[in-house]
Amino acid sequence: MWFLWVNGRARCLYSLGAADACMQCVVYLARKKVACHAIARDADACERAVRSTLPPPLLGYVSFHRADVTDEKTLEPALRGCTGVIFAATATAGWTLFESKETPPAVDFGGSVAAATAAAAVGVPRFVLISSLAVTRPSHMMHMARNSLMGRIMDWKLLGEQGVCKVYDTMARSSTSEFSVTIVRPGTLTDEPGGGPGCLLVDTGDNLSGSISRADVAALCVEVSLVAFWNARAKPAAGEACTRGQVCLRPCSR
Repeated sequence: MWFLWVNGRARCLYSLGAADACMQCVVYLARKKVACHAIARDADACERAVRSTLPPPLLGYVSFHRADVTDEKTLEPALRGCTGVIFAATATAGWTLFESKETPPAVDFGGSVAAATAAAAVGVPRFVLISSLAVTRPSHMMHMARNSLMGRIMDWKLLGEQGVCKVYDTMARSSTSEFSVTIVRPGTLTDEPGGGPGCLLVDTGDNLSGSISRADVAALCVEVSLVAFWNARAKPAAGEACTRGQVCLRPCSR
């Protein structure tokens, strides 16, 4: 669910599945020969998924550990010493009769804010949150469909964005260290091969519609985490990405 880079090592906590955006982050890092620390609730299952995806020569760049975004006490130990985080967790359950760790309030809101809080507490200067296109547009078809099917997930994602920005705004005001937040809002995720940087446009606003490959989202988020200019008390930024490879960045609402 999230990627952390520290002194040449990357750490990634993600939901399982070879097509998952976080799996794509692990694959992208390993192919760049950046050591990756993959963390999951079930570390053995995580290892099996990664081994089924990466060729043997690249497996040496990945190690496996356990943590859980809905269990706050597991987060700071996993994040300590890191310089960057990509949070790509999202709910796998929508409307439920009983309390669950898999719902939007637990993952898209509570999990993202808990991860940002833990990251800020241990001095992580860069935090990248993968959210969703149209979170600010309640009349958009994608917003209405996802909210209806997945327990108001779009509302919880927007609250997560606001909570993450608030955490890092607070840290930036109270510290001389450098902190930055980037929010990426992808459209419908597909399993198509990535188009690469040549297919990406930079624009402003939450006004796109369409889809984007998980591979392109992963590459974008990893590169944002590694690029040197995302530092120096950068204002939190939000962006969306969709088909045509468009990525729009704008300042977060304060």
